[in-house]
Amino acid sequence: ITVKVSNTIKYTPFGTKSFCYGESVSIRDTVNRLLRHNDNVIAKSGLKYNVYLLNGDSRGIEITQNVKSSKSRHESDTTRYLINIYDEVSGCEKRDTATIIFHALPDAKVVEKIEACQDVAITLPTPTNQEFNYVWKRSAGDKIEGVPTLLALSADETITLTEENKLTGCQDTFEVKVT
Repeated sequence: ITVKVSNTIKYTPFGTKSFCYGESVSIRDTVNRLLRHNDNVIAKSGLKYNVYLLNGDSRGIEITQNVKSSKSRHESDTTRYLINIYDEVSGCEKRDTATIIFHALPDAKVVEKIEACQDVAITLPTPTNQEFNYVWKRSAGDKIEGVPTLLALSADETITLTEENKLTGCQDTFEVKVT
């Protein structure tokens, strides 16, 4: 008796994927992209898969929609999913674990309103955390340059401070009214 074993499922493991809070992720679209080998799309007519939420090591509910963070905007969120791929023609099955990390958004502590005299330069209160990049912009979108960041206004204006985490790339923008 000769037994021939063939791997009918060609799949690149999902691994860990990172996103920022507020982004929506389609695990199913990602699995479709991973079902390729050497840029050749696998004949998918008999190939099916399901994605399940993992509760510890136990299979939870099936995931059919995009996933988002279930935490608050300033808390990171890591969730694991079980991917079950099966070939209806051969009966072969393959399992994978996907880990999705939603990184928290920065949480700059900035004042919401600054009072200043007309045409007198003020120093903008830029946080000093070395793990983040900070960019002030005027309402027209022009970047306010300089360290320290100085600004002189002839009229009331709302400016923004964008804080970006250097490690994750996640960013948030805060408005400050200068009067």
